[in-house]
Amino acid sequence: MPQQSAAAMVFYDGIAARHTSHITHHTTHNTHSKVGAVITHINITDLKQAKNELRRYAHRLLSMEEELKKKLASELHDEIGSDLTALGINMTLMRNSLRVDESHALKIRINDSDKLIGSIRHSIRNIMGQLRPTGLDDLDLIAAVTHHVNDISHRTSIPISLEVDNSFPRLSDEKEIVLFRIIQEALTNILKYAEARHVTISLREERQKVLLSVCDDGRGFTPSLQNDIQGGYRMGLITMRERSEMLGGTFNLVSIPGKGTTVFVQL
Repeated sequence: MPQQSAAAMVFYDGIAARHTSHITHHTTHNTHSKVGAVITHINITDLKQAKNELRRYAHRLLSMEEELKKKLASELHDEIGSDLTALGINMTLMRNSLRVDESHALKIRINDSDKLIGSIRHSIRNIMGQLRPTGLDDLDLIAAVTHHVNDISHRTSIPISLEVDNSFPRLSDEKEIVLFRIIQEALTNILKYAEARHVTISLREERQKVLLSVCDDGRGFTPSLQNDIQGGYRMGLITMRERSEMLGGTFNLVSIPGKGTTVFVQL
């Protein structure tokens, strides 16, 4: 009995390629014609196993990435954060210990240094927020997304609406971090490429499935035309899809030139 397999047929006279999944292994050749056929077998079971193995590998890599980010965020807070606080205190003590007749230039230098410390502290907080979402560990997904959305709106002046069902449940840690990262990546793409005036994020649960959509009113693009998708944007789409499929979910995108883009995720 022939083994079930997927086969691809390529005709040398330019006839369109044909695919079939049930065919026995053979090669044909007609001595009176230039037309020939080559049939290549790929075991479907092996393909499925390889795909599942790659998915598990990607899952493991993303999990390791999140653990590393969490550790780095913690070290930034515990080590550099505390050192900057101590340095700020020292600067304050130095400023207060100066006599009235001390050099004016020295006072200016101390004040500038104090401002620089504040700027570094702010930058570190931003980096920590990118590494590990603020509020996700102590609160929940909605609190983390709300904080992230408010921060982006404040920095960019782009209105971002967050629509969440009142009954939206607390999810597993894995689902919450995946959903947050997808929202984070979607917003990053919008800020870099979409030229949007407004963004709407929707989160709801329906029939034990979590439904997420991120919609912008930016310039949009034609998904089927690869030249319309810039490299960074394309990588962002791949990352969002991988994160969705990692948990057995689905990822879809709808974009219309001049009308905007919407990302749909179901977990």
